Amino acid sequence: MGMITFLTVNVPGSNNNLGRTPEMDIEWADRLAADLDWIAQGFASARRADSRGIVIIWQGNPRFERQPDDNLAYAPLLEALEEEVRAFARPVLLVHGDTHYFRVDKPLPPGGLPRAEEHAGAIALTTSRAWKRSASQTTIG
Repeated sequence: MGMITFLTVNVPGSNNNLGRTPEMDIEWADRLAADLDWIAQGFASARRADSRGIVIIWQGNPRFERQPDDNLAYAPLLEALEEEVRAFARPVLLVHGDTHYFRVDKPLPPGGLPRAEEHAGAIALTTSRAWKRSASQTTIG
């Protein structure tokens, strides 16, 4: 079995840039299509490499707690992630920031995809002491 695949995706916070201006809505739609393709390519690459797991890193909080109809900015990403995670059938971790709240949970599907949210909103795995400390003290499995 191979190493861990790291996948970074361009997903900003503040509603994924949706609903602010018409120009930003166009940017969101274009970027969403590219993000969905990138996620699919990342999982396909991990399968080809026989990766032991995948770490996905993006900035925006995808609001797992919201219903899809109330989460238009992130729902397509969450649907794609759920499908890919189920098909991959190996550990996948989503790391994000955005809401300035530290948490480690398994929101998608309930009890499934682990999430680590960095308190400061900065996902700097090599420089964040809080992340290193919490990662070394937390079992995600």
